[in-house]
Amino acid sequence: MNGTARPFFEIGVHHGYLIAQQYKADNAINVYNWGIIAGIGMYLHLKKYELPIRIRYCYGNKVDMAILTIGYTFKLK
Repeated sequence: MNGTARPFFEIGVHHGYLIAQQYKADNAINVYNWGIIAGIGMYLHLKKYELPIRIRYCYGNKVDMAILTIGYTFKLK
């Protein structure tokens, strides 16, 4: 699998509790957020290293957000 790229797609549900930071906004509140996840990404395999790149959109009942994740994995041996 060296030098290859594998695309992937994801869809699912998410939930989480967002904790407000009062010093940044006067009307900040704590909120429980749940919704649907849709994402695409690609795993790039380079010798013993792997570089996952993912873009995820979370559509929620209180907060919508887009997340870009870039990772780096390696094997010790």
